[in-house]
Amino acid sequence: MFGKTPMLSSVYTKLGKVASTLEYFVDRKWNWSNENVQALWDQLSPEDQEMFFFDMGQLDWEYHAEALCLGLRLYLVHDDLTSLPAARRKWQKLYIAHCILRAVAVFVLFRILWFV
Repeated sequence: MFGKTPMLSSVYTKLGKVASTLEYFVDRKWNWSNENVQALWDQLSPEDQEMFFFDMGQLDWEYHAEALCLGLRLYLVHDDLTSLPAARRKWQKLYIAHCILRAVAVFVLFRILWFV
């Protein structure tokens, strides 16, 4: 409308690329067995268990989820990580706008129901 591309157009395009890339893996049922890994873990000495750590119960999943998201951004979407602080600020502004919009919608709905 103002001669610029819409704000979310590039985001939508990138999400489409990610969705089409992951579609094959998401749409199928995958069965995995870790019996061999469990047997190996049980055979390791305590020193070896510390050295070759792969106990999934003790894994820091939050760290790995963040690393996964950064890896997707860097290698799949080909976004530069230098734009990450700006993207986080933008995300925070959009989140605040979303919360305000929800609060206004609840207030308007409450006012409508109160006077009916």
